[in-house]
Amino acid sequence: PPPAPSNMSAPEAPDAPRPTRSRQAPRYLSENYYMAATSSVQQKIKISEPGSYNEALESEHADLWKAAADDEMASILANDTWEVVEPPPGANIIGSRWVFKVKYDTSGNVSRFKARLVAQGYKQVEGLDYNEVFAPVSKYTTIRTMMALVAAEDMEMELLDIKTAFLNGTLQEEVYLKHPPGYPQGPPGTVLRLKKTLYGLKQAPRAWHQRLDAELHNIGFTPSAADPGLYISTKDNNRAYLMVYVDDILIASASKSLINTVKTKLSSAFDARDMGAATAYLGMKIERDRGSRKIKLTQTLMTQELVAKYNMEDCKTKATPLSPSIKLSAEEGDPLDTYKFPYSQLVGSLMYIAVCTRPDISYSVGALARYMAKPTTVHWQAAKGVLRYLAGTADFGITFG
Repeated sequence: PPPAPSNMSAPEAPDAPRPTRSRQAPRYLSENYYMAATSSVQQKIKISEPGSYNEALESEHADLWKAAADDEMASILANDTWEVVEPPPGANIIGSRWVFKVKYDTSGNVSRFKARLVAQGYKQVEGLDYNEVFAPVSKYTTIRTMMALVAAEDMEMELLDIKTAFLNGTLQEEVYLKHPPGYPQGPPGTVLRLKKTLYGLKQAPRAWHQRLDAELHNIGFTPSAADPGLYISTKDNNRAYLMVYVDDILIASASKSLINTVKTKLSSAFDARDMGAATAYLGMKIERDRGSRKIKLTQTLMTQELVAKYNMEDCKTKATPLSPSIKLSAEEGDPLDTYKFPYSQLVGSLMYIAVCTRPDISYSVGALARYMAKPTTVHWQAAKGVLRYLAGTADFGITFG
């Protein structure tokens, strides 16, 4: 899943174009990287994402970006997120920026254009603008356990997406914000005093979780002692499981009517998008065979994109991720130029895939992760070997039955 945007840096002038690097592109990316082999990757790379509000208005998809920004502002205003005030003396006034993303489904097709107004939370001062920030999310082990249970008992499983989730959190601290780029809310010299949390604020995930937790308690769900991201209801002897990962809510139960009741109650409390039967969750594709009571989890598209990113879509594949003949050590090979060959970035991507759906590469990734501090050319070649294995097994995954 994508990280919360609170630590994203922004230029001093929010509408200024992003600076470009003067250094050469890394060697591991070929000149024809942007013509990646798979059609899904080609489609995803084809649409560029603007770095500022002005860039969005000047792009070829200006109408779609503007509509997305208008929709975001409508949600913000509908939530009574702020009020226009005169800035108090000595107040820490933080800025904001627009973040634009193209959302894709698990097949690589464009699903929607999305705009998000993000506060520059890196300018917040601890003890003044925020205090506690921790918020739990569900564990991947719990997600897989739930999938196994749903498959074995042939439960219904549906997905609910909470739109602009962080705007529902109530802010306890006094936080002041500059007017958002392109959408002045008051006369010059005024600022916005936040009443609700905004994406990018350090305390936003915690405030949202507290609000959602209270709402789930009201409709009969209690968090699991093993994982606070899993909520369970046994009301009227009907079991229901609700998995929470920030704003993505997965609901499972043998009773279709119970799922509909839960969705109706949550939709009345929040602006939610009913996604129907779950076919994907956190970038994992969910394939169900109800007849044989099986569920398969895969990350085919993400795997293909990772292989294409390192220009290995046409490579010779391997039968195993790490050959037994390779003995990794800190002394083998020459020191690696980690700017040209981003070893840590590659191993981190492999680790995410291993944790989610590919336990078959877990040992190899664990071995490679031991050398993150000082990788060598031998370690880089071994990491590319794991990519060669993935290139030939992109559709592999975990099947529960």
